[in-house]
Amino acid sequence: MPQASAPARPTFRRVRPPAVARSLRPFARVEVYDKLEDARLAWLALAQEAVASPYQNFDFARIWFATIGAAEGATPLIVVARDEAGRPVALLPLALRARGLLRLAMFAGGKDANFNLGLVRSPADWTRNDVAALLAEAGARAAPRVDAFLLCNQPPSWRGVANPLAEVNGQPSPSFAYASALPGDFSAWLDARASKEAKKKMRKKRARLEATAPLVHRRATTADAIEAAPSTPSGAPAARRPASPILTPRWRRRNSSPASRATARSNCTHCRLASASSPCSAPCPAPSG
Repeated sequence: MPQASAPARPTFRRVRPPAVARSLRPFARVEVYDKLEDARLAWLALAQEAVASPYQNFDFARIWFATIGAAEGATPLIVVARDEAGRPVALLPLALRARGLLRLAMFAGGKDANFNLGLVRSPADWTRNDVAALLAEAGARAAPRVDAFLLCNQPPSWRGVANPLAEVNGQPSPSFAYASALPGDFSAWLDARASKEAKKKMRKKRARLEATAPLVHRRATTADAIEAAPSTPSGAPAARRPASPILTPRWRRRNSSPASRATARSNCTHCRLASASSPCSAPCPAPSG
């Protein structure tokens, strides 16, 4: 019997973007910033025109870099493309992260961003070669160096506009993302998308909530209503005791004695601030450990 030939070994080669006349590109120059504030004006200007998700909001990126991004060692790598007149035409909100010996440029937001996009003024003007040229110039200008761009969780389109970055050496994600237009009538939307069994479970959950306390759904539309909403729940008694925390069996056993409960309450900030005439009504949180 003839023997099956061994599969060909894969070959790897460096792919360079094709040479394109600068006059034909949608951008004239590329700038790379390692501080958010340096790109703020360009970011806010493009946010007024570009089609993007809330995860490309400047304040979202600012808060993420100051908290989760800082904890993960991510630093800003904001790529701004400008035209001949110096106007921003595209912005990539990226983060530089170390993975072993490599430095990878990824979208800011990490796992906390479900939809990653660039802010592009006229997406229809960008071809695959234009995006490749933009990334090549950004990589050449970045300091520290960028070994690769890993641009995940990109939708092929957003609000009916094609995403030009999704066309560059992409592959389908193993996870699906879902989006839907919300009509004015929520009941019609729910009837079209939820099964009878799902709606039955929702009714049971609502009934359990209503048995605990009055359940009211309202929309705060004024500044005063928004300010008052967290502090004065509608329909709840003014002196309502907060719900008790969920305690693990280990915490319950360890703190079942009066002495343990007294020690826990003495370490509670609420209890130290409470007076004899106005006892603490806040639940004592379980200490860590």
